[in-house]
Amino acid sequence: DYQGKKVPLGELLVSDVVQHYIKSATATANCDYVQALARKFVRNAWSREGKFREDMAASATTLNIERVCKDQPLYGPTTYFVSHCWSYKLKDLINLVMRHYDSQPGTAGGSTYQPLYYWLDIFAVQQNFKGDFKDHPDSDFPGVIRNAQAVLFTIMPWRAPLCVERVWCLFEALQAVSAHVELELLVEEIQSNQTVDKLQSVFVKVVVDNLDIRKCKSTVASDKKYILGQVEQSLGIERFNQIMQDSLRRKVMEVMLISAVQKNDLDSTTKMVKAGVRVTQRVLAFSGYTQFDTDDKGLKALAEVIKISTSVQAVTLHTTTTSKATHEGYATLAAALKNNNSVTDLSLCKGPREDLKKHEGGWVGPKAGAALGEMLALNTALKRLDLSRNIKLTGQGVANIAKGLSAANSSGLQELFLSEVSADNKGVAALADAIAAGATPVGGSKPTVNSLSGNSLGAAFGDKGPHGITASASFGGMPSSFMRSTGSTLGSGAFSSFAGVSSSSGSMLGRRGSVVMSAPKPRVPLQRLVLSNNSIGDGDACKSLGSMLSKAGTLTRLDLRGCDIGSAGAASLADGLAASSGITHLDLSSNKIGDEGAAALATALKKNRSLQVLELEGCEIKGPGGSSLGQSLSAGSAPLKELVLYGNSLGDTGAAAIGAGARGSTTLRRLDLGKCSITGKEGIAGVAAALHHNKVLRELDLRENSIKSAEGTDAAKSLADALQGNAVINKLYIGGVFSDQACAVLLKVQDSCKQLDIIR
Repeated sequence: DYQGKKVPLGELLVSDVVQHYIKSATATANCDYVQALARKFVRNAWSREGKFREDMAASATTLNIERVCKDQPLYGPTTYFVSHCWSYKLKDLINLVMRHYDSQPGTAGGSTYQPLYYWLDIFAVQQNFKGDFKDHPDSDFPGVIRNAQAVLFTIMPWRAPLCVERVWCLFEALQAVSAHVELELLVEEIQSNQTVDKLQSVFVKVVVDNLDIRKCKSTVASDKKYILGQVEQSLGIERFNQIMQDSLRRKVMEVMLISAVQKNDLDSTTKMVKAGVRVTQRVLAFSGYTQFDTDDKGLKALAEVIKISTSVQAVTLHTTTTSKATHEGYATLAAALKNNNSVTDLSLCKGPREDLKKHEGGWVGPKAGAALGEMLALNTALKRLDLSRNIKLTGQGVANIAKGLSAANSSGLQELFLSEVSADNKGVAALADAIAAGATPVGGSKPTVNSLSGNSLGAAFGDKGPHGITASASFGGMPSSFMRSTGSTLGSGAFSSFAGVSSSSGSMLGRRGSVVMSAPKPRVPLQRLVLSNNSIGDGDACKSLGSMLSKAGTLTRLDLRGCDIGSAGAASLADGLAASSGITHLDLSSNKIGDEGAAALATALKKNRSLQVLELEGCEIKGPGGSSLGQSLSAGSAPLKELVLYGNSLGDTGAAAIGAGARGSTTLRRLDLGKCSITGKEGIAGVAAALHHNKVLRELDLRENSIKSAEGTDAAKSLADALQGNAVINKLYIGGVFSDQACAVLLKVQDSCKQLDIIR
């Protein structure tokens, strides 16, 4: 309610959102909004237990992007500190942040969740505090900034940015500069046909030349007095102004350099590069409203920037429908990356919202694929390569990528995305063979042995060696994961706009004369391969992929959704799965593997000891296939945590078999039986029986199974009885399953299962 009317929060100024919503929502908790949400003083329809309740459908509020974020955290340790004005409209601020998120590596243009958290003062600072800010419990902005990856200094509107007129924004920018934290200008879309030189002149004038903290404004007069006092005691006003002008001038030049690339202005780019201008931010992205209407000059300009910008770790390039880029431009870019040691993430894709049929150019085709293959043969730094949605890459282009990997002696590539690139059976077979061969360690299969006898380490500890230090070995080909985190989860107060790092190291430190032993690193240490939506079929490709599964010990995830794989192909993959020691996630959804393919996979699960997630959505599996998979759940050795069978006609018999298998599972946490043609009490009761014995299942999805009305109440009662006393399961999806009367029977169980969220 705003001035007696119902108004969307996004239409209000940030200051009005704080005054009319944040303060009232957090008054009882007497804390910041994030803490109030975590402590359940604030509730909403789209989150539960600090996580997104559902994925976000594409709409104006999501920038027309479907965002996959179900069950992912809302908040976490601060990644980015957002410096902004309270006189912005909330929707404009959020859109600016979302566009930044959409440009980040791994987000697939915003459609995929990544744990990136944006610190916004309206959510992270207690807004009901009264008194001097220096006494505020959340006043340690410098501490938050020191732990952030970057400070995003918002420039909006771009012709007359408000942030340079606000005392708090300048103070926050100074903290970033002083702490050597990256200061990134977050600029709204620049709509201008002016030359780069003219834009540079305008920006310097409006952003830099008139900057003076004494002229800045503050909503609270005492805040300005406090900050000016801090500045005077430390740097002095004039020195502060000079530092900020110099810093912002450099950032403006950086923005202009990126703008020159985006405008395909090779001459201006070359001129600025020669003058020493470079990109200092970690991510260089042309995505969303900044996607690249590029030609070869633009790609060559980008190559020049990458050569000198050693801070850039990720490059994302989404071309427009009218892009005129050819293999010549991509070859220049690939050449710049051959010996590059800083870029670890490269995405050359079509945007997630683009209709590929309307694209006229800008494709990464077979010749560009060959140039990228040559780059992969030499580059040792790149960890992630995404060429998805380049439908003109074709099988030949994939084979060219494979050729490069085959020639690599020490590739760093861990993730390769080739979804929807028109790959064929021959190209995928070549790629799988290259990855399997790349599992062979550099220098052969024998571990290296290095003596420490007589070295400085042994001498430092004396002849007897250090007490308490035991021998250990490093096996470079065996992945382990860890999450880097800084600060407390809630103390940072950062919201998600919507790491795992492979590491295996150790040393053998013993007495004088001991040795260091380590297994040589695989030539291609790939951990994830995505080949979804390519016409692979059942031929040699599946045989090679199966062989790859058995040999590539570093590979943990394989995505083959929608690849025209049938039962024979599934059998080939199953052979590899049975012998694999590293695969943890396999997605075969939208393939016609049928009951025979399901049976082959079930047999493999009885031998495999690593698979945790198996996705078989829409695979034409019926009752017999369900029975095979059910048996593997209880008798298999694979530590399966998630099984997705949505959209298979299992029927009551198949569902009951899955339920019987789940009873004996000690690892299964999520079971998706949505739209599985479960129509009667038998099927529901069979699934319900698992809940009596399974003590680890957290989520059960039964959506879109239309139970016969005559059996609905009894089926719901069997499910309710099974849930009584279950303190583990926290989500049950029943949308489109029961009548209102039957649902009422089931909903009563929430009185005894307080943790359970029944979603209709």
